[in-house]
Amino acid sequence: MPAGDDGTATVANRAACPVERFSITVDDDSVSWRATEIEIVGNGSRFRVTSPSGDSQVMELPVPGRHNVSNALAAIAACSAAGVSLGTIADWLRTFRGTRRRFEVRGEFRGATIIDDYAHHPTAVSATIETARQAFPGRRVVVAFQPHQVSRTQHLMDEFAASLARADETQLLPIFAAREDSQIAARTLAELAEKTRENRANVSVLTSLDHLSATLDDAAQPGDVWLLLGAGNINTCALPQ
Repeated sequence: MPAGDDGTATVANRAACPVERFSITVDDDSVSWRATEIEIVGNGSRFRVTSPSGDSQVMELPVPGRHNVSNALAAIAACSAAGVSLGTIADWLRTFRGTRRRFEVRGEFRGATIIDDYAHHPTAVSATIETARQAFPGRRVVVAFQPHQVSRTQHLMDEFAASLARADETQLLPIFAAREDSQIAARTLAELAEKTRENRANVSVLTSLDHLSATLDDAAQPGDVWLLLGAGNINTCALPQ
């Protein structure tokens, strides 16, 4: 389990089985597995893993982002528990090419990089934007975000606004409402736009996926990184040719 997370700590404290804690930030005696010397190298990551026995191994992960290093550390611990050596795990990890809709590069348009990601809650939105900053330093990051469910958007309104404000520009699409009232969805989206602007963010509200495609066609600039984020159908947006 990830060290430093109160929710998982509550669950782990009730577990009847042995629990091993891992972390890329916490450094105390409660942590069994650690990742240190983390570097974002091009579109990937390099880091050193230290096991509970003190053995260490440099790992290379062909996907970027500190959150992916944390995910990899959990997988490394699980593989080790199954009897796989750190050297073999390192060989396996080197071949990983990511998963669909997780920082998936959809292509280039007029020199702008278009990336699709399933991020649909504030923590994931922040992590994806930060990953773009690390993988493409100095480039303008534009987020097109399709909120998923009115109730989630309302409940996490302030958190969404703060995370979206990390981008250089934010394009908000209609909420993927999943059987919820369309009028309430429209009001909630307007509130999210206003809350995000309160964080000194540059925010536009779009009307549809077609509007997003047209906006890309009109506004994409060489060197931009456009993140298409959300758990609805934003991944079906037709990219301009």
